[in-house]
Amino acid sequence: MRTSAARLTDRSAPRFTRSISVAATVLVAAASAVGARGHDGSVACPRPAFAELKRAFADDMRSKSLEPVLSLYDPSATFFDDNLAIRDPTQLRRLFMQVFARFDSNLRLEAGVVTATRRGTQPAGTEVGRYTESLTDRATGQVQHIRRGYRFVYAPDRGGRWRFATMDWRPR
Repeated sequence: MRTSAARLTDRSAPRFTRSISVAATVLVAAASAVGARGHDGSVACPRPAFAELKRAFADDMRSKSLEPVLSLYDPSATFFDDNLAIRDPTQLRRLFMQVFARFDSNLRLEAGVVTATRRGTQPAGTEVGRYTESLTDRATGQVQHIRRGYRFVYAPDRGGRWRFATMDWRPR
């Protein structure tokens, strides 16, 4: 009995079988590139993309890289922290400019629990986890040690790049 891989390369196999097998391989590769779809049509969360997004955010916070930090957010993103709610890119820019001017950050995001969700009709992913951060006030040298929870919602932009749609730093 031949294996299915052998049938793909065997010239004596019916052309239809080879075509179906090749088409199935192409579809699986395409689904993996975009995000596998579940039986309900949902798109699986690309956990490696989320981990890279979080790594870039923490690195950009440490290096005070304003434009790279802002590029990680969806233009309609919401940002929550304690009594703060920001829903405007201009306000988000202002917040990071103030933070970068005053503090040095040593942010460590722990891996959280990721679930596939939707944002309207679009695929999304939600991650709930914990973080630690040491914020040093450069003017006073005073250090704040913070350990709390986070909740991030990720959504792809029109080009398929995943971004932060919601960043919630409020205590859990």
